[in-house]
Amino acid sequence: MNLRRCVLTKALQGGLVFVLSASIHTVGAQSDTSMHNQARELAKSVAQGVEGRQSMESARRVEGEIRKLDSLPRSVTDEKLFAHGVMVGYYQTAGMPELVRYHARAMIALAQELDPASEVQFASIIFGAYQALADLSALEGRPREAEAILSAVPSEIVAVPTIARSFAAASGRYGLIGSKMPPIAASNWIGVSSAHQADSSAPIAGTSADGNRRATIVEFTAYWCAPCQDSYDYLKSLRTRFANQPVDVILVTSRMGEFRGAKHLTKDEETRKLSEYFTHEQRLPFPVAVTDSAGPLQARYYVDAYPEIVVENGSGEIVKVLRGWSADTPALLTSAVSEALK
Repeated sequence: MNLRRCVLTKALQGGLVFVLSASIHTVGAQSDTSMHNQARELAKSVAQGVEGRQSMESARRVEGEIRKLDSLPRSVTDEKLFAHGVMVGYYQTAGMPELVRYHARAMIALAQELDPASEVQFASIIFGAYQALADLSALEGRPREAEAILSAVPSEIVAVPTIARSFAAASGRYGLIGSKMPPIAASNWIGVSSAHQADSSAPIAGTSADGNRRATIVEFTAYWCAPCQDSYDYLKSLRTRFANQPVDVILVTSRMGEFRGAKHLTKDEETRKLSEYFTHEQRLPFPVAVTDSAGPLQARYYVDAYPEIVVENGSGEIVKVLRGWSADTPALLTSAVSEALK
């Protein structure tokens, strides 16, 4: 435990000084049942306060509820973890990294007070805090720091099978940054010529005709993914933003044997429906690679959530991996493309 805390000190330095005590003064003579009821109500209020796309004013009111929760003793740690976890998710969507850090660090500090059995019980919530911090470091161009933060996840949490898969995927994504981009190969393509389909592999590195470096954006996406749909207009706008520069966009999607309730589709039937969706409904002018299920291509990019966006430079190296779509993603993506073009 001491070694883990030593590692965490570096990961959390400069951040929240979060002190927990078993004898916080505000609870006094409250019964244990009454205190747990109060904690549950506060946690419920936090979740309801930021449900959907609430305003920042609502979020500020919710922060007051969390402060009340934090004033309660250690016996309601589960409610505290839940409430801070809700705020991590809210601020990730809102694109507010410093507030993500605040609440993720609070969660990690709370987890320090749990015994190993309780850590396993709340494994997914606790791992989410570490991953939130690691993702921020990776987004800010410090993938090795992201890997160090992940290395501090308690071993009993990593041993949980579902967490082990997420841990491996996160570690793999951070390792992609600075490495050569795996080829984008698929059995079918939407929006490209039949000759290209025969080749089955998209050119993802190189220079333009005038010798300038190319930047390539690859987005792993799905028709049912709402955040993916949020990303499409911005991807289209990049063609105008970088009108005089060589920027390519490629989408990758998977066949799952169904489409909007229609089940047991053949590959050709599902591909036609996907083509209609991407080409006509979404009006996307980009080639779309269609793979069979979430197979080897997705595995090589460690895709475990949609959208995942990868930016590659003209040397074929990955300069950024973005996961999800939030308020700050457009700026991060634009910055990554500019970096790739240098």
